[in-house]
Amino acid sequence: MILCISPNVTLERTWVVPNYRTVGVFRVKELLVLPSGKGINVARAVQTLGGEATGDGICGWHIGALVADLAAQQNLQCSWT
Repeated sequence: MILCISPNVTLERTWVVPNYRTVGVFRVKELLVLPSGKGINVARAVQTLGGEATGDGICGWHIGALVADLAAQQNLQCSWT
């Protein structure tokens, strides 16, 4: 079991833009919102590689609640303060 501590959690937003080129007008096809931060990213990588990891950290306000919910949806074992 690997303990991953995240003192600064955040949200990572990724815009998917198909057929992007340097010139033109493009529309976002999909928006991905993931919990992020060094500890969360390491825990996700460990889990993807088949290991066991737990994440601990500080989550506050509405962003913290959203990060905790998104981490739970990804089956990341986390304990937040």
